[in-house]
This record gives sequence, structure tokens and C-alpha cells, in this order.
Amino acid sequence: MKPLSIIKSLIFVILTVMLFSCTQYVPVQENYEKISFDEFISRLRAIRQIKGTADISMQMHDAYMSGMASMKLSPNEYEVKLYTLGIPVGEFRERGGVFYSQPKLKPEEEQLISLCIKNGLFWWINNVNNITTEGRYLKIKQPRQQMVLDSESLMPIEQFIYLPRGGILHIAYGDVKWLGGVWYPNRITATVGGYKFTIVTEDVKFER
Repeated sequence: MKPLSIIKSLIFVILTVMLFSCTQYVPVQENYEKISFDEFISRLRAIRQIKGTADISMQMHDAYMSGMASMKLSPNEYEVKLYTLGIPVGEFRERGGVFYSQPKLKPEEEQLISLCIKNGLFWWINNVNNITTEGRYLKIKQPRQQMVLDSESLMPIEQFIYLPRGGILHIAYGDVKWLGGVWYPNRITATVGGYKFTIVTEDVKFER
């Protein structure tokens, strides 16, 4: 191959890499029912309970835990039981504002896991008074919380929770499917500092 041809090929490769590197994430558009924002929020608010199973992994500084989990949660309480090879290895729940964890975690870790579970699985924000549209993104803002949706499909993209002690909990939603008349993420990844919490749902059912 001539030197000039080699240079042209290299330029093409470099430009191609730059193009794909600068491309913003675009949610995969599947078949879904196009409804108004108010109707969409109304359907989400009607969900009283979520039940299902998921593959869960938790990285907490030097500690790591993972396994298959059974889940049962409502907006104000939840129960998650973690199993490895059918053997119970962990349990996390909140009832009446009281946290329980086994193995026992620090109070701030229990609260963080609670935020990851509740805000990850019950991903929507009920108070939608402050809404702005920025390009292809629709943002719902509260003093300590911000939700980002795709403005056209209303598909959830990410969420930011501003923690009382400082730091921002980032929750990203992936492999989002149209389920039971609403968008629901199959993969939820929450990160802050040295913590990483991942939920990959296997089977999810809504009770309205």
C-alpha cells in the first residue's frame, strides 16, 4: 500500500473513532404506547407494590456481596433477601423508617442501600412541579433530587440524589423496557464515592 493511501486510511479511522466517541447516549426506542406526561405519571403513581427477583451486587469500599435476590417493596418500605447457590447470605429491609441489615452494616450504609433500592426500583418522582426541557432531555427537579428522562419517549435515563452529608448518588438506568404500560429499567446502577450497587432484574410484577 502506498504511503498516501496509508495516511488516508489512518485519517478515516481516527475520524470514525472521534465521531463515535462524541455521540451522546440515545435510548433504544422499542414499541411503546405514546401517551402524555400526565398520563404516564398517573400510571406510575398507581403502582402500589413491586415484586420480583434480581441479580444484585454491592461494592462497599473493601466489602463485596452478590447473589440472586427476592424483592418486595412499596414506596415506603421494602424487603430484599439475597441468596448464593440457594443459601441465604444477606437480608435488607426498611419498615416504618427503621432499617435492618444482615450482615449488620453501618447506619449510613443502610440508608444508602435503602436509597439505591427504593429510588432505583421505584424510579419515578411523584412531585413533578419543577419540570424543564433541555434539548432532548426532560428534567424533574426537587431540592435534593433530579430525574432525567428522554423528552420524546419519557424513558428514564438517570437520577441524581444530593446526600445530606455531602456527595451525589448517581443512579443510571439501562436496558429499559415497556412493561405493564410504563417504562421500567432492567438494569440499575447506583454509585457514590467507593460504593457501587447494581440491580439486574429477572422478573418484575406490579400491583396496582
